[in-house]
Amino acid sequence: MKQIGNSRKWLLWAALGIAASLEAAGGVSSRFIANKGQWDPSVRFLARKGNMNVWITGDGVTYDLYASSYSAAMTPLRRASEAPAGLHGHVIRFKWANPAARAEGIDRLPGCYNYFIGNDPTRWRTSVPLFGEVKAKDVFEGVDARFYDEDGMVRYDLIVRPHASVEAIELEVEGAERLSVDPATGDLLIGTSLGTIRHRGLHIYQPTEQGEQAVAGRFKVKGNRIGFEVAAYDPDRPLIIDPLVYSTFIGHSADEAAKDLTTNAAGEAYTTGYTASANYPTTAGAYDVSHNGGLDIFVTKLNSAGSALVFSTFVGGTADEEGTSIVLDGSGNVYVCGWTESTNFPTVNAYDNSHNGGKDAVVLKLNSTGTALSYSTYLGGSAEDFAWAVKIAGTNEAVVTGYTASSNFPTTTGAYDVSHNGNNDAFLTRLAGGGNSLTYSTFLGGSGDDRAFDVVLDGGNNPYVVGYTASTNFPTTTGAYDQSHNGGTYDGFISKLTNTAGGLTYSTFLGGNGADIIWSAALEASGNIVTAGATLSTNFPTVNAYQNTHGGGTADGILSKLNSTGSSLIYSTYFGGSGWDEAYSVVLDAIGTAYATGYTTSTDFDVTTTAYDQTHNGGNDGFIFRLDNTGNTSSYGSYLGGSLDDEIWRGLLLSGGDFLMAGYTFSSDFPTVTGSYDITHNGARDAFVTKLGGPLVPVTLVYFKGTCADRTVSFHWATASERHSHQFIIEKRQANEWTPVAAVKAAGTSTEWREYFYALPAPQREPAAYYRLVQEDIDGKRTIFDPIAVLCGTSPDDVLVYPNPSDGVFHIVSPSNDYTHVHLYDAAGRSWGYAPLSHLNRPTRLLTSAPPTGRYYLVLSGPHGSTTIPVSIR
Repeated sequence: MKQIGNSRKWLLWAALGIAASLEAAGGVSSRFIANKGQWDPSVRFLARKGNMNVWITGDGVTYDLYASSYSAAMTPLRRASEAPAGLHGHVIRFKWANPAARAEGIDRLPGCYNYFIGNDPTRWRTSVPLFGEVKAKDVFEGVDARFYDEDGMVRYDLIVRPHASVEAIELEVEGAERLSVDPATGDLLIGTSLGTIRHRGLHIYQPTEQGEQAVAGRFKVKGNRIGFEVAAYDPDRPLIIDPLVYSTFIGHSADEAAKDLTTNAAGEAYTTGYTASANYPTTAGAYDVSHNGGLDIFVTKLNSAGSALVFSTFVGGTADEEGTSIVLDGSGNVYVCGWTESTNFPTVNAYDNSHNGGKDAVVLKLNSTGTALSYSTYLGGSAEDFAWAVKIAGTNEAVVTGYTASSNFPTTTGAYDVSHNGNNDAFLTRLAGGGNSLTYSTFLGGSGDDRAFDVVLDGGNNPYVVGYTASTNFPTTTGAYDQSHNGGTYDGFISKLTNTAGGLTYSTFLGGNGADIIWSAALEASGNIVTAGATLSTNFPTVNAYQNTHGGGTADGILSKLNSTGSSLIYSTYFGGSGWDEAYSVVLDAIGTAYATGYTTSTDFDVTTTAYDQTHNGGNDGFIFRLDNTGNTSSYGSYLGGSLDDEIWRGLLLSGGDFLMAGYTFSSDFPTVTGSYDITHNGARDAFVTKLGGPLVPVTLVYFKGTCADRTVSFHWATASERHSHQFIIEKRQANEWTPVAAVKAAGTSTEWREYFYALPAPQREPAAYYRLVQEDIDGKRTIFDPIAVLCGTSPDDVLVYPNPSDGVFHIVSPSNDYTHVHLYDAAGRSWGYAPLSHLNRPTRLLTSAPPTGRYYLVLSGPHGSTTIPVSIR
């Protein structure tokens, strides 16, 4: 099994210090139990953490790891009362040099333990104290150790005192089957009978008055000993953090999948989906701890560290059901929608207590502790009905969308469309806060197959519905971006309704000559809407695109932004490689950067050097793709998966920049983190929840501008977030080389808006020059942003082309508003590339298909004419 551990934290203290952590699966550790004679005399303290005991002794620390498997035939009562079948374990011991190191408990906690061992009272120990931390002095010469709990994970720091040497640290390891450093990643690999523990790099820093200052370093292994190589201290460098915060399986012996995800302000994750496992993990006191038959809905809440379940419950009847969407209200109550085939699905305070036939949509409200249903209702007619998304409006009213084949699906008087139009129609329904009545309910569709998959609400509770339609007569509105079906199997659609669902504000098709689907949408405060999905169309509409053409294979991912009136696209782009790429979800940050998740079979998917995983792992891999708010630049792309099929159904951007995902995996080697709730694949398909530490990219650049006036070139740029950012470098293009002309200290790590200014003398007789911004991390990694042209004394009609000669990629700046498009032609008049032309003071990227070397012509065209510029391809 591929297992990925959180970084073993190594801390540099005063002159130099090193901190380490080892985290294990299971529940939450919050105390260190002192040894008052109840254990072997070598033991000083014990911390228990799920499937691991951490024994602190006089000469080291011992990790007692174990795993268990139960017979699938065992009842829950027998599993709770009998010893596990197949209990097995592995012991790893880290020894330090000083066997007489003294460990002392600090931060005494309330409460105590009592041990009554055997019938001999002299062996009994009472009032055994508990501590929040343990410190051991001089474990190596000049080195102390500190053990503590962080987010339910047992950690320890090695603290190198002033004037002591890191070279003194040589941890002797006993019990490891293999001990090595991965040459590609620098990870420490510890082989055990339970699998390989992978510690992803080092966390090395020195606290100063200005904050944590990072120091580069790496593991070194010699035989059975672990040491460290550390670079010279740089006081300007802040903390480096391993990006993978936690990753856990959720499931058991049969089949399950997570279909949606949400979080609360504390960073606790809630997920829903379906499970076929009778032994799916539930928690004591939860609403329903027994599987009901077939597929059941599950609702599971994880703590913020991903190390334990807060609550977990089944919801279902004797047939199949699935949870498709989950959302919270302000009080932490949980709303789930989905579908059921069960005639005995549990209903409480329901609008509709009776199953109506086939599959019915369902909507339920679970209280904040997961112990009871506040309401639960069927929603449907005599045919099949599916609910796909739920949001909260007004006074905790559930707004639900999906699709229905039922002509008698419930509608309300005054709704936009109270008549079923044929085949499947999309529906939009708003339940009153108590769940027992409808505020509104409407069909949305034409004579073909129409399906809605997501709904978003603006500040006025106006709903925007997205999905796909096969109807040539799907309702559209005058002035909408596209009022005609485009001829493929189905087109995507985007429809905005009034807050009473009494009419359409706008409604448009979005598609090409193949099949197009919109799975998800996210709304900007301005009312612009960003949609994500997939297309088989070779002519899907692109505007200001990151990728203008279909990437090959069958399906490509698509991301599109429609303006607030629904009349035009701000950007629209393909993304993907030569396989199948499909985006299931999209979320936005504060400046409109889009984060899409889904799955890909493409081995050439667009990944970046900052990616968590740059290599396709086999089958379907999950992906994370970040599209900047301009629509034509991607600053992050990564795989997430194992050797079999993995799909990410939902991604969420958290306030600190972390990225949370849920989906399903068949892969036993799906990446997990030691210390997460469940790091062992349970069979068939497992649900998963994974959290990547963020921000995902070193810097979120909002803009980079340059202006020329009074013989001065003035630069102005802004960032929305920065992570371990050391400096910005301004480079100028001179004699076909980029030359640094200025360096500006960066903010380090920040999630706030930051603005930077810098001014340079403008060279005389230089009408225009090209500059670019380079961001450099504390570890020397660089992110290079697109160049800009700074114009000093040029005519408004001048067109600048850079570079010329080119390798087939040009940057074009036109100060004139007369030009709207640019084509690249060869001498025979054959077209080799096309793009819209930006009129901002930034370049427009023209991607070509790498034509042969030679002479070509750029033709700029617009409503008032055209101009031709000779260029060369080298």
